[in-house]
Amino acid sequence: MSGLRVIGWGLAAIGVGLAVGVGWAYYRVWSAYDPMVLIHGAKSPSELPVEGQALPKLVVENTEHNFGVLDADVTRRHAFVFRNEGEGPLTLTAGTTTCRCTLLDLRQTEIPPGSSTEVVIEWNTKNQSGPYRQTATVYTNDPKHPEVILTILGEVRAALKVSPPELVFRNIRVGESISGEAKIVSYITQNFQIISHQWEATSNGTNLPQFDVSITPLSEEQLKEPSPASEASSSGSQVQPRSGVLVQIRSKPFSNMGSFFQKLVLKTNQPQNPQVEIPVEVTVVSDISIFGPGWNEKTGILSFLPIRRGQQAERKLNLTCRGPLSKEVRYQIVSVEPKFLQVELGTPNVLRDGQASLTPIVVRIPPNVEPVSYLGGDHYPLGQILISSTHPQVPQLEIKVRFAVEP
Repeated sequence: MSGLRVIGWGLAAIGVGLAVGVGWAYYRVWSAYDPMVLIHGAKSPSELPVEGQALPKLVVENTEHNFGVLDADVTRRHAFVFRNEGEGPLTLTAGTTTCRCTLLDLRQTEIPPGSSTEVVIEWNTKNQSGPYRQTATVYTNDPKHPEVILTILGEVRAALKVSPPELVFRNIRVGESISGEAKIVSYITQNFQIISHQWEATSNGTNLPQFDVSITPLSEEQLKEPSPASEASSSGSQVQPRSGVLVQIRSKPFSNMGSFFQKLVLKTNQPQNPQVEIPVEVTVVSDISIFGPGWNEKTGILSFLPIRRGQQAERKLNLTCRGPLSKEVRYQIVSVEPKFLQVELGTPNVLRDGQASLTPIVVRIPPNVEPVSYLGGDHYPLGQILISSTHPQVPQLEIKVRFAVEP
């Protein structure tokens, strides 16, 4: 009986101990909790004034700043003004930011009554794209404003936009001219201008014929562009260009067929973007065209696989003529370089409808050629075959030949 009594007293003691522990923990937690200083689960670094001390009064007119459109990889700063209109000193402590690219700079951590200071946010757009919204937290000892969240927002995009980025013209016929236009707009400046322009030929192309170029400022109506919802800035409004120009080009009639590549280089008045380039590509066709194995119409080059000394190689092409002159057109070989290339023109074959004709042409490298290279470049020029025709629009055809004879 005495044993049961001892066990009962022991259980009762354990229960009392648990109750006291829980009660003490409950008291410690709630006596320490102050909703004015518990921020993000941690006590504010700025200690609030104790009862009876003069209180500060924080005044911040704007806690949000919109940078608008920024170019990539630039740094911008904005200063928020913090004023103390209370009777006690105002203490500021830097908190966290939402991005490592956002820096918070407190110029002064203690503001006397009647004074003010600047809290600066620095924002770098490197590796950023599209709309952004970043925040930084400042803790204070103002009981009514224990923390202030400062917000910067805007959009990161290229300062200039060329639309379309290149001008491409396909299947232009000999004797025709071309015209095209492109808009260049600026999202940063209100006074974007083109100072000068020039044409620059690409390394693998032939100069385009002479172009007339005109550049005029865009009107407010021409500047407007529809933006998908995904491109709207985080402020809820679509970002529109602030200024821009319309670039228009027009060529003279083309006299030769082939593919032509050139760039229109435009000098601007913008130090950050001093130059804009608009590539121009034109493919000119005519009633006469060439096709067959090894022929590249875009470059005008007939290519052979590497040839061993003592071997013979040949390519069979066709000269095709379409249109009302297809029955009458005739061809003649004008020149061949190097001289050992053998070129044979066959008899024109008029197709059934009479609106087209095929003339076979064979280009042959004979077996007795010594090792040589005609692969193109500064030291190894391409071979060349010139063929005249009686077609008034295509008086001459050029076939460039790339080959090499190895030992």
